[in-house]
Amino acid sequence: MNNRRLFQPKGRGNAPSLHPMMQRANELMAIENYTGAARAFENMAKAANSHNRPAAPHLYIQAGRAKILAGQIPDGITHIQTGLKLFAERAEWLKFRRNRRRVVRELRESGHENEANELMNFMADELPADKDATGNESQFDPKPGARVRATLPVKCQECGAPLRIDEVEFVDENTAECPYCGNLIRS
Repeated sequence: MNNRRLFQPKGRGNAPSLHPMMQRANELMAIENYTGAARAFENMAKAANSHNRPAAPHLYIQAGRAKILAGQIPDGITHIQTGLKLFAERAEWLKFRRNRRRVVRELRESGHENEANELMNFMADELPADKDATGNESQFDPKPGARVRATLPVKCQECGAPLRIDEVEFVDENTAECPYCGNLIRS
């Protein structure tokens, strides 16, 4: 038996594990060090994208959110658009719409109406006409608010990322997948 294989970090191939970096980035967000968090999320996004990991779009969006909170609005919008483009390239339209809607809401709530409108119109022409508001990617993926929000922990136990009902993908009625590390979370 090869014990070495048992202790390898989760992930694909020889790509480094993002869990410790993700925990640090989330800690930086929690202590409002948005510049440091943005840098950490951006580095992870680039690494995840180069290894074609499913977390890459989420990481770009987090980097963008952190940059906006740090006052770097144009750079933040660019990162968010990069994340949304990755969702579009992967034909993950439900994730595209949900993340765009959440970021637009956050921008409006913080007084950035022009940027919110820019993102709302971003790639609107690219969305397939046959996709409705709920999409059809997963039969267990609820509309935001359809599940009781208290059924998920606040953060992923594996990587420390915040878990939002409108970002996680449910693999069955009681199990969601962390969009950042792929850890399965039972509700």
